[in-house]
Amino acid sequence: QFLYFIGGGVMSTARQRFNDASRRVMLDARSRVHAQADFTKDRGHILKSISDKTYRPKRSHEDQQRHALVSSKSNQVAALAERYRRTPAPQLLTKLHSTLDQIPAFTIDDDPEFESCRKLLRVAHQMKLTADTPALDCAANLVQRHAYLVGHEAAAELAAALPALYPARSRWATDARGGAAGRFKTLAPRLRQLAPEALLGESATVLSTAARLGVGDGKTFAAFAASITEFHENTTVADTCRAMEAASRAAATADEMRELLLSVKGKIIDDA
Repeated sequence: QFLYFIGGGVMSTARQRFNDASRRVMLDARSRVHAQADFTKDRGHILKSISDKTYRPKRSHEDQQRHALVSSKSNQVAALAERYRRTPAPQLLTKLHSTLDQIPAFTIDDDPEFESCRKLLRVAHQMKLTADTPALDCAANLVQRHAYLVGHEAAAELAAALPALYPARSRWATDARGGAAGRFKTLAPRLRQLAPEALLGESATVLSTAARLGVGDGKTFAAFAASITEFHENTTVADTCRAMEAASRAAATADEMRELLLSVKGKIIDDA
């Protein structure tokens, strides 16, 4: 009986030690699980913080100044172009060219949203300015080089500006990129990708530019004809007619144009 009592005490002590050890292991495992959960929940913020500190160094003061200068001067050019459109005074044109010359060469880091590029391209198109002005050539090259990043608006604005920027009877006609026609051919695949998003005015711009440069092709026409068919119901008959006029010059065959006409004739007849 005495031995049984001693044996029971030993077993009780061993069991208590085992339970205590098990509890410590469980608590430690639970704390590890919670810690892992907290890291998983916050890892996006943690990794972003590490990335910002490690892989995104702060831009230099010179870079920040160039970004501000490009943005400011592009805004001034756009404002001067609008003033000149309303009142074509020679001094405004002189000031516009002077402001363009003050824009330094810039990169996508200076204009990541292509806002300055788009303003400069619109001015080039509206005022028939050539790429002899470095800032305009820079803007066109930047959009062309990063065409996979731009939206349908910027792509259409570049297409519209190409004939003015790189005229056929100029030194640009024989440059490495083939002048306006060569640049349009390079841009065409991206234009076709963006065609489903293009508004009627943008479709008309692209098709009329292709016809003017003599570089229209069946794929580009089909892509923008489909866009015109898709969106013509939500616009005015005047816009539809303008798009159809551009399409008529870009169509390679009569069958292409006939098919497009059949798709939009209801809108034209109903609104006439």
